[in-house]
Amino acid sequence: MKFGLEKVWISPEHAFWFRYTILDGKEKEASTWAILFNGDKIWTGKNNYPLEDLPPAQSIILPPARDMMRYHQHPQVFHLGENHLDTHNALGTAGDMYWDLRWTNSGHRFTHGPEWIHSLKFAKSRYDVCMMDLKFSGSVNYPSHGRPQTLPFHQASGMIGHIYGTKQADSWAWVHCNVFEKAPHAVFEGLSGILSVVSKKHLHSHHFIFLMGKQNMNFDPQKFFFHFSRWDGQEWHFEAKQNGGTLTGVAFLSRQNALVEYTDTDGSKLWCTNSKLSSLNIRLQDPKRKIDQEFKATQSAAFEMVSREKPKRRCDL
Repeated sequence: MKFGLEKVWISPEHAFWFRYTILDGKEKEASTWAILFNGDKIWTGKNNYPLEDLPPAQSIILPPARDMMRYHQHPQVFHLGENHLDTHNALGTAGDMYWDLRWTNSGHRFTHGPEWIHSLKFAKSRYDVCMMDLKFSGSVNYPSHGRPQTLPFHQASGMIGHIYGTKQADSWAWVHCNVFEKAPHAVFEGLSGILSVVSKKHLHSHHFIFLMGKQNMNFDPQKFFFHFSRWDGQEWHFEAKQNGGTLTGVAFLSRQNALVEYTDTDGSKLWCTNSKLSSLNIRLQDPKRKIDQEFKATQSAAFEMVSREKPKRRCDL
């Protein structure tokens, strides 16, 4: 089972989320997903394909294009019909939406841990932030009032992550931001997950990473002296201390959010409250390194909360 997690933040009122998935479990399908957050409106779309329609592994199939060199020597990740994903390009269709994107990569990447959780098989999936800080250029096409509309953008901030494994966690909260006010080079990501272990026990895992220039504060769950994480329907509060440094933060869910239903490999369902126009406040304190800074993002953070409890609200996707 493989999952993609992608986000492009375009402006305070616009953001785009796209996803390519391969589900090989009780249900078998390949899918493309998209959500466009456009002011106070949200467009969603999903296309499903038979898993057997995917080309064999290591196949190289280039999409039709005027500039074929844009795909040259870029390893291919997903290709099916009009949908294509490689290490520098993404083309796709989902419902009535179509996107054509390319990006430049700052080189930052990160894999959430710790490794012992996977070694003991408590966690059956991994999350790799393979492209933590990107600049996207391209366009998203979507219908509005019966007419096709194009949303072009250049050097928009975003990221790409990869979730893969045999089963997803029970629930989790996740936030990512690389568009902070007065801190254009700061990048933050946090993940707090709950995993089922033996005898109906649950294991909590929290991991936070903050990058800014030469500052790299990695709050590794293997080295936590203290951590706190609580999320509800609207906010996520967290705190971590490590090696004399302290991270505190709160993520605020935007009212422009979509409810998405996922299917796990065993056929069970998960529901994700997804917003790419959320807000985030972070404070970093480290007396040894003479750091005491606050960082704020208004309507520019990606924030998701996932649960296996069926919501009363109707799904958007």
